[in-house]
Amino acid sequence: MSMQNNKPIIIEKTGYGYEATNPVKVFTILGVNQFFDNIKYDKGEVIHCHRLGSKHPINYPHIVDRWEILTFNNEEKVLYIYTIYIDMYEKTKDITYPQDFSMKK
Repeated sequence: MSMQNNKPIIIEKTGYGYEATNPVKVFTILGVNQFFDNIKYDKGEVIHCHRLGSKHPINYPHIVDRWEILTFNNEEKVLYIYTIYIDMYEKTKDITYPQDFSMKK
């Protein structure tokens, strides 16, 4: 994949982390900070994350936050845009990263 017409590609995925009813579970705002402090894009580009808002999905017990992740190339152009969902109310001990992302080593 690469930029089309010099515009970023919006990545629309399903599954863990990419659906409001199947969010990344981090437990508390400290878990959110830990998640984003340690996130790494598997293709190596630099990323920037920001919160877009929150929602309470039907058939899910908690409010989830919607986040946008932008990946940049060396010229600081946005290449890809991902949207992920975070649940900071579900108790969990270990944070699992969605497909295409992992924890920094």
